[in-house]
Amino acid sequence: KAMPAVLDDKNTRLGAFQACRRVARTVFLGSAPSVASQTVRGIGEQNIRLGCAQAGQSPGIYDDALKRMSDQLHHLYTGKGRYWYDTRPNLRREMEERSQRVEQYRMFSEMDARIKTALKPNTFTGTHVFTNNADIPDDTEFRLVVIEPIGPHRRDGKNTGAMAIARETLDNRGNQPRQYRNRLIFLACDEDMKPTLFDECRRYLAWGSILDDKDILNLDQSQIREATSSRDNSEKKLVAIIRETYKWLLIPIQETKPRGGLTDIIWQERHLSSSSATLGQNIMNVLKDNEELITQWAPGHLVTTLNTWHWAQDGVNDITVRHLWEDFGRYNYLPRLQDISTLQDCVNRGVQEGLFGLAVSKDGETYSQLKINEIVSCNPDCLIVKADFARKKLAELAPPAIPPTGVPDGRESAKDSGSTGAAIVDRPVPRSQQASLMNRFFATVDLQPEKMGLEASNIANEIIALLKGKYHSEVTVTLEISAYDKDGFEEHVQRAVRENCNTMKFRHAEFEEE
Repeated sequence: KAMPAVLDDKNTRLGAFQACRRVARTVFLGSAPSVASQTVRGIGEQNIRLGCAQAGQSPGIYDDALKRMSDQLHHLYTGKGRYWYDTRPNLRREMEERSQRVEQYRMFSEMDARIKTALKPNTFTGTHVFTNNADIPDDTEFRLVVIEPIGPHRRDGKNTGAMAIARETLDNRGNQPRQYRNRLIFLACDEDMKPTLFDECRRYLAWGSILDDKDILNLDQSQIREATSSRDNSEKKLVAIIRETYKWLLIPIQETKPRGGLTDIIWQERHLSSSSATLGQNIMNVLKDNEELITQWAPGHLVTTLNTWHWAQDGVNDITVRHLWEDFGRYNYLPRLQDISTLQDCVNRGVQEGLFGLAVSKDGETYSQLKINEIVSCNPDCLIVKADFARKKLAELAPPAIPPTGVPDGRESAKDSGSTGAAIVDRPVPRSQQASLMNRFFATVDLQPEKMGLEASNIANEIIALLKGKYHSEVTVTLEISAYDKDGFEEHVQRAVRENCNTMKFRHAEFEEE
């Protein structure tokens, strides 16, 4: 049976108009006789539509038929928008034979490269495409694991191939149990789209191999153009199919039971649309929209988490930022933060709002540099302290208040023998007995130019904030810069420095000779 008739029978929309058969007759009658020596061969698309369409019919049905025939017929040639038959089979038969011989590892290698490109840009620390679980690091970094297409997934599938691979990767790293199970997200392909993905990948690689062997096959220029065009079209299809195929996110979580305890791992299934600009951006949007990845966290939620999971036991009043961050990476019932800076930012805002305290270190029951309701900058080794406990500790450390004497000018009072009130004795109290406070502070320090930003920030947080923020003092900071170059500063450097100094309102800035 002729291939145009087969295509009509397979597709009822085309068969209703016998579209493929009409196109085949039009191409044959419009292009014959045709010989290789002709400068212009075949019949154009517009003439094919005119030869096929009848009154009231849409020409688009014949465009679809022509496209399907170009993909299937072995003796139909195309070039520069024109179509013709030839007694020699075209390169499609060669492509189909080669596509059947494409090895699986070549397909997976090509898919690997295409998926990595499709995932850019993203905020994952690691993207592991078709990677063995033994080679996926077990740490606190946020990682995306792309599962091989041999393990596809389907909607609401509980025991799919993708789910089995995801469970194994979540539980183990090689022969060792995985510790940081809350840092992995999985991406799986759709079960129904898997055959289409494999077929298109084989076709693309087959067209590429034909072009690689063009000299061996003795292809003429027309055939080279045909192979190049077919390869490029197949590449575009492959990119689109990968986007449509890899559309399932598998996210492991745990929930608390109504009567206490935790559930087993629950796999959240998220469907990805193909509307976003890139696959990587689509994944990030879905995770953020469903709060399965938190990029900015409210301090109030942190307090609730600490009270529920870390400070529930009596006598536990603090936890280090590092310990808390590692717990967030280990346990699937805790929120999934993007990175440790997200947690640090939340802690800094919580201390400033007075929801908990922050200490640099702890020696026994004594906290070093304990602060609350202040601007802070925490690091992983700092301790988060319960708000009530922090205020209690700060109250214990506060110096006793000096009672007011009610006597001006530093003179002491004495009881007059004949009076019931206090009499002012015109005898000054010794300076050693007066409650005097220092009212002026000076300091100078040398800063390393390469670390100036960091050191200046530390000075602002640890010294200037104490002098000004708490006591509302008048604080003046003056920066003095001295530079020397034995060969002299070049003219463009001097000019740039002077302009920048004027812009920054320097009171005095100039170059001079030694």
